[in-house]
Amino acid sequence: MSNLISQLFNVEKILDFCYSDDGQLLVMSAVQKGQSDIFVFNVRSRTYEQITNDLYDDLNPRFFRNATMIAFSSNRSGNHAVYLVSVEGGTPKRLTWHPAASMVRGWTPDGKRVLYGTSRDSAPTGFDRLWTVS
Repeated sequence: MSNLISQLFNVEKILDFCYSDDGQLLVMSAVQKGQSDIFVFNVRSRTYEQITNDLYDDLNPRFFRNATMIAFSSNRSGNHAVYLVSVEGGTPKRLTWHPAASMVRGWTPDGKRVLYGTSRDSAPTGFDRLWTVS
């Protein structure tokens, strides 16, 4: 299976993925050359674009705002925070700023806010609570 993934996507492994609402795009966190980055695969043309290219862990990508933006979690700030980047690429914008790790889980039903899990303010249970940010 991993050989098939390597042939299809030119990556070592896929960590997480999400389809666009119309099913034409696939956003994925994948390992290429030992580092995890965000990629967008076009199902129709069978081509992909690398959205991030850095030494940080870029995880949990989800399409946002009609597949024009990608929300993802990254440790580029030292701890995992929520970031937003265009599907065209560019500089990711940081959306969360507290010291607890924030992991993208999806979006709100109206599609206007990113849903993320974090352990902040969850003592004494230690379970993640869900928050939103836009």
